[in-house]
Amino acid sequence: MLRCLIAFSLFATAVSADVPQVTHTEISITGDIYNFTVTVQHNDEDWDHYVDHWVVRAPGGEILGKRDMNMPHSSSYGRTTRALSGVRIPSDLQQVSIQAHDIRHGWG
Repeated sequence: MLRCLIAFSLFATAVSADVPQVTHTEISITGDIYNFTVTVQHNDEDWDHYVDHWVVRAPGGEILGKRDMNMPHSSSYGRTTRALSGVRIPSDLQQVSIQAHDIRHGWG
């Protein structure tokens, strides 16, 4: 069974508020197809500073799936939840990671 690993910082004071953080993930599986629903915490400001995508990665870094975020998203809580369907994950993988990216600071 696939395990989804999400890295959360233990040192919240050392993490910039501008760096996107994956805060919640749900996974559903149909056969060998995985569907991800991911919540990202980030205070999108404008077209020059927002989360532009998140990815599902294999342990070696290969991107297995990518969810583009085509515009800034604003909410009173700074959280955005989006889904990605149809991700094929090789049966020999035991884990994947999910990582968010913003256009100003890069990977969270």
